[in-house]
Amino acid sequence: MSPRALLATLALAALLTAASAAVSSASAAIGPRAVAIKSPAPRTVVPAGSGELRVRMRVGRRARKVGLFLDGRRRFVSRRRLVRSIRTRSIRTRRLEAGRHRLMLRVRRADGRVRKVRRAFVVKRPQSARSFGERPTASPAPPPSAAGDGPAWSDGFESGDFSAWSWWGEGQEDIWGHVSVVSAAAEGVPAREGSRVARFETTADDIANDRIHAKVFKSFSTGSGAQERPFDDQSGSYGVWYFFPTSYRVPVGTTVNALQFKDNYRTADGKQSDPLWWLNLGNAGFWSSRGGPQGLRSDAPVAYANNWGGSHWDRVKFVEVPLGRWVEFRAEVRHGERVDFYIDGKLFDTGQASEYPVNAFHESSINLIFGIGNYSGGANGPLYADSVSYNRLQ
Repeated sequence: MSPRALLATLALAALLTAASAAVSSASAAIGPRAVAIKSPAPRTVVPAGSGELRVRMRVGRRARKVGLFLDGRRRFVSRRRLVRSIRTRSIRTRRLEAGRHRLMLRVRRADGRVRKVRRAFVVKRPQSARSFGERPTASPAPPPSAAGDGPAWSDGFESGDFSAWSWWGEGQEDIWGHVSVVSAAAEGVPAREGSRVARFETTADDIANDRIHAKVFKSFSTGSGAQERPFDDQSGSYGVWYFFPTSYRVPVGTTVNALQFKDNYRTADGKQSDPLWWLNLGNAGFWSSRGGPQGLRSDAPVAYANNWGGSHWDRVKFVEVPLGRWVEFRAEVRHGERVDFYIDGKLFDTGQASEYPVNAFHESSINLIFGIGNYSGGANGPLYADSVSYNRLQ
């Protein structure tokens, strides 16, 4: 082969290699990692009659048209240029029949390439009259402590870790934000109980990589193994003291879950945990025109309560969250009746069991889960916690 022919062959090979790399890059941009339904998880069980299902999607930064379909019917379409690769959308599920349903995410790129991702979930009717909070008929379990003995459970984080908790993200570091126990003095936070506090944060890098879970859980139950179940009467006062730095913010379009209850129960496939009621933090500027407090910094936090079925939206109330000092968030659960939400000792909203269960309610329930932290869809700065407790109601 002549030198000129050899050079031409090498040049052609280089062009083919570059073209192949470009195709691979384009395929990766719309490949499995770029387009996904992050939540709900596969085979999620949704109680019949619940109001909304939150769908968290990864669509890729080159997406130009995004469609979300439920059982073949379009529920959402966006043709605007997307600047964020992670999107959250709520779809109404109140009228869905019991049984299997299918979500489909359809993403079209500017070059015309299309990728479809599907996810199934199940709508299930309550197994018994225990749904919506009625007390079970099983024999009563002894309370975790005698009345008047002080907190049935508490944690001031003086152990230096989360050993008093049931779960803090171990084994799921790929979706967990920053969770740690730190020195209050080193963080510039005024001490409240002892010298240590819990620190929760979701940074900009966490959000970009879908590490939105900066939270810890405590499970309450009796028995063990196959006999484990929640206390028959889950009534109690569940509280946490938070310190919000003056710089703490809730970016527009995001929320923070600061206190929550979940029902953990057995299914044919294993275990499932579904939210019950929660206290969220929203963006003050967004909610100021929708019944929220007036005159606050636009990205300041405001608190409100809701439930997994979304049935509280038509009566939701908002309250300003104090910054730069310790503030108590507390929920008083009255089994089968209601949950009262307090901030700094002042009642600001009540959720009724007739709206959505206020306690673990499945026949196969294993435990009631109480959670705190900075479970957030946005980068908002650290949040500190101390003096967490569960007290029996007198």
